[in-house]
Amino acid sequence: MRYVQRYTYQSMLMLLTQAILGWEDSMELLSNVSWSRSLPARFRKIHGYEIRPYLPLILFGNNNVNLQQLAPGRFQVLLDTEDAGAGYVNDYRTALANGYQEYLSTLVNWTHEQNVTFSSQVSYNLPMDMESSIPYVDIPECESLQFGDSVDGYRQFSATAYLAEKNIVSIEIGAVFGLAYAYTLPDLLFSANRAFAGGVNRLVIHGQAYTGNYTATTWPGFTAFGYLVSEIYSDKQPSWNHGLQDALGYISRTQWVQRQGIGKLDIAMLNLQSATDPVVHTLYTGNDLTDDGSSFLSLKQMYTRALLIQPNRLDVWLHLTGKLQAASSIDREWRVCSRWPRNEGNGHPCRAESYPFCSDCSTRIR
Repeated sequence: MRYVQRYTYQSMLMLLTQAILGWEDSMELLSNVSWSRSLPARFRKIHGYEIRPYLPLILFGNNNVNLQQLAPGRFQVLLDTEDAGAGYVNDYRTALANGYQEYLSTLVNWTHEQNVTFSSQVSYNLPMDMESSIPYVDIPECESLQFGDSVDGYRQFSATAYLAEKNIVSIEIGAVFGLAYAYTLPDLLFSANRAFAGGVNRLVIHGQAYTGNYTATTWPGFTAFGYLVSEIYSDKQPSWNHGLQDALGYISRTQWVQRQGIGKLDIAMLNLQSATDPVVHTLYTGNDLTDDGSSFLSLKQMYTRALLIQPNRLDVWLHLTGKLQAASSIDREWRVCSRWPRNEGNGHPCRAESYPFCSDCSTRIR
């Protein structure tokens, strides 16, 4: 921010005086490993030991977990321990998230000084629990592209936002590979309705094209993303004057309704991930809750430690904030990872089908 203040502040100020929202897209940085100069000191402060002896462990799968899925690292190092060293990797990701959250707080504070609200696709593509950073921005944003129109995925995202008292949950919607000039209004409304069903109440549609003449182009003019990604909304499209206004009107009215009152939830499920998969998978695969008309949410890292210490506090907290309508429910087959007490709550709840070892990560369960 010091660089911005010194070199670009005046030109940005002219824009900010007319702006109402600051926005940051997904993180699309490529690297060997996600790192910062202050990370070793931050790691030591949080966990009480040095990260340097365990650096080989984090050199695999901790770069851009989306754009570099096929290049996670040249080699993977595992320890001859019960968890193969995963606990140290999880500690690294917790420290990384802590620094990222400080970065978000700095951006939010600066935009607030300019009387601007800040929105971000939090930690997207980075090796950390995405939902744990949602409380640090004014308007957290997900997207239909990687969430794949998954209602359950949207629930996982929006639940944390609402519990953090965020009244608006945003989505970048309508970006589909291979459908430039071919993404129909029924496709858009299908995605919109899936997002609404998952608790999202602010839709940012991707994306409007420059409508004027552009150098070295022919009709239909400048087209971003090399004609690859939908949609290119402009007056070149027949829908511009035939249907788009009606679709946007429906979306606007539904957004307004979705933001009224306090959302009531029936069931809470505990879910903690060391690093969020860029393709957000369905957490609860059964149909019984939706068939029964129940609404449910998933709880992430920010609530995990208090919940594991005293589970009944969940009911009390949700009732006090007006967000729980009926009852909370935690799968009693989940236990606590044996590394949890030593790591100040940074372990993960483990499933006990293969007791005494977790069926997900093979860690011994206490």
